[in-house]
Amino acid sequence: MKKCSLSIHVFQPKMHKLLIPLVLVVGFWSAASSSLVVNEEQQQQFTLGRAALYRRAPRTESTATGKFWHFTDPHIDPHYTPGTFPDTSCHFPSYNTSGTQSPAGPLGAPMTMCDSPPLLIDATIAYAQSLGPVDFVVVTGDSARHDTNLPKSWDENFALVDRIAGAVSSAWPEIPILHSIGNNDVYPHNSLAPTSPTLARLAVSWSSAIPDSQRATFIQGGYYAVPLGPNLMGLSLNTLFFYAPNDQATDCAADPNGPGGAHLAWIADQLATARAAGHAVVIAGHVPPHPNAWLPGCIDRYAAILGEFGDVVMAQPFGHVNLDHFNARHLLSRAEYATSSQSQITGDLEAAVRALDKTTSTSVVLVSPSMLPNYYPSIRQFEYHGSRLLDYTQYFLNLTSWQQQHQDERRAVEFQVEYRATEAYGLHDLSPTEYARLAVLLVGWDMRAHPQAVRAQFWRYLSVSTGIQ
Repeated sequence: MKKCSLSIHVFQPKMHKLLIPLVLVVGFWSAASSSLVVNEEQQQQFTLGRAALYRRAPRTESTATGKFWHFTDPHIDPHYTPGTFPDTSCHFPSYNTSGTQSPAGPLGAPMTMCDSPPLLIDATIAYAQSLGPVDFVVVTGDSARHDTNLPKSWDENFALVDRIAGAVSSAWPEIPILHSIGNNDVYPHNSLAPTSPTLARLAVSWSSAIPDSQRATFIQGGYYAVPLGPNLMGLSLNTLFFYAPNDQATDCAADPNGPGGAHLAWIADQLATARAAGHAVVIAGHVPPHPNAWLPGCIDRYAAILGEFGDVVMAQPFGHVNLDHFNARHLLSRAEYATSSQSQITGDLEAAVRALDKTTSTSVVLVSPSMLPNYYPSIRQFEYHGSRLLDYTQYFLNLTSWQQQHQDERRAVEFQVEYRATEAYGLHDLSPTEYARLAVLLVGWDMRAHPQAVRAQFWRYLSVSTGIQ
């Protein structure tokens, strides 16, 4: 079996992006999976052979728990017009005369392909700010709207990036902000080369976030490192150099000195430096590592680096996939889609668990749903202590009910707690060991457990509690 880092993905057709949604990415990617038949003897061997891996470590209680926000994919759209219809991306009067569509609300059109009105983004940031102080904020890209039916200019694209950067820095002016480049933050979208004028312009957008010592690195490659706190570093990845749709990216194995290869060498050097200094690291990026999105040589090398330095990495928040809604009439029926997605996740999980035969060194990538209401708008707050990732709380706004019940656009929105990861999935913390246990539970390899409730919650949260599968 080809060794590479494991993930749990949902394969869901998207109009905007190549990579399909995933909620939790765990450990080691494996490109191949097949059906499993596991008897009780094999299960016992599996359990005993991994006793140390699944044994829960005692949790160290501390009052010095830190917090940070993860925001991703706001896709702010100044052309969004309440009262228009989703078949025009909420820009123009409807093309559809059947009367089957609901008009766009002032805060957004959930479960459609419309982008985010500025009012929603401002309200979301205001709500997050109201929950109290945090140590830093991670923003994993795609500030700008899509250009589905309304082209963007260079000036508009970067004005939208500026708009999000300004809103976040205004809300949290005294703490580090870790920005990452999204495929819709560059101009034209998906295409980025080293030393591109786009990178120089993004350096202006994020000037308050990028340390002076890292500015040249960012203008050259679109990535940078920044201290996030005592003994904690942040690495902002430029995943477009690994991204298959980027016509300027080259495979990291075939071209080790190309943009992706150079970026991976930088990542390895930063992690080695952090280890020597006794620092933990938060790695943030836009497009999550997955064979459907990253070039093969790049994902293999990244997996090898994370296997070598997994002890240094505290968290890997990513974005991009949004858990997009799609129109079932044009693709699959809802029943067919549910079968397809659950089958794919099961296959990925089985491959993931198999990879545990090969190594006990794992890393966890956590992909948050988006601020963009392709399902419901969502934001995530992490808790950590030292180098240990303790938990996260997922917040969401049920736009459907909120806009039905509140007609006053000036009213402050109130997000709901959708779930806490440790409570929902029975985790002790967010360590790779705990996610390995969860993977085994979800694929049904642990015969001592009854995972139906956990699986049901997993499917529910997959689509941000909209009921779409």
